[in-house]
Amino acid sequence: MRLLDDTESFEATSPKAKTTGFWTAKRTAVAVGLSLPVLALSIYLQIGTPDALNPVAMANANDHQMKEMVEKLAARLKDNPNDQKGWVMLARSYKAMGRFEEAKQAFDNAGDIINSDPDLLIDHADLLGVLAGNNLQGKPQQMIEEALRLNPEHPMSLMMAGVAAYQRSDYQKAVTYWEKLLSLLQPGSTDAQQVQANID
Repeated sequence: MRLLDDTESFEATSPKAKTTGFWTAKRTAVAVGLSLPVLALSIYLQIGTPDALNPVAMANANDHQMKEMVEKLAARLKDNPNDQKGWVMLARSYKAMGRFEEAKQAFDNAGDIINSDPDLLIDHADLLGVLAGNNLQGKPQQMIEEALRLNPEHPMSLMMAGVAAYQRSDYQKAVTYWEKLLSLLQPGSTDAQQVQANID
């Protein structure tokens, strides 16, 4: 799966517009790449383990089916509130459904499992940014910094760190993050072109 969603338009010429579009594209990618595959949710409900999650195995399900499985997971977690991986799964499911406040609560219930995983830190930071009106300052920025401490070459972390720097008018820092991200991408790829457009 590509890092970014190539359907996002980057026709705007102002840096602010491009940065906003960049983060929007990233959020689309998070929804696709980090949200819970319906098949994995179904397996988890049956055998109680999220380890079967496979980003490639995205199953087709209508909204009713997805909602039904998510509600079953939520009910299951009421009886097993210490299931951290289950809470993460529920949080990502709610986020993919646009139920952001419920996603935040589920992430909070997941506890410290999030703090050692860059993917989870970034997913949570992204959610908090959405709830703050696309603002990554404060807690989201702290999570991004921690994700980069755990993995200095984590692509999503570098992208969001650049956006956070841009939002606080630290443009050189933003470019530094994005140039590092660019070095990790395949030259000439759509992702690389989008990152370069932000730098330009």
